[in-house]
Amino acid sequence: MSEKHSGYRTISEKIAAEIRKLHERHPNLGSKGLLNVLKQSGKKVDARELERFISEGGMKPKAKKGSWRPMGVQAPWDR
Repeated sequence: MSEKHSGYRTISEKIAAEIRKLHERHPNLGSKGLLNVLKQSGKKVDARELERFISEGGMKPKAKKGSWRPMGVQAPWDR
């Protein structure tokens, strides 16, 4: 759960450790994905506090590799 501290909620050490483990297992998940996983496991975490925790902890989601282009559009090098 979260603890009340100086007018804002902080994430407990137990939840923080779980968030770090989840980020290691699923590095492509951002705050919304991690929040969904935590909710599914029955943990209650404030979305804004989770975003703050992730940004302060330097846990940015890793970008998926590969180029993106709209479906049906051929790249110039593929012509």
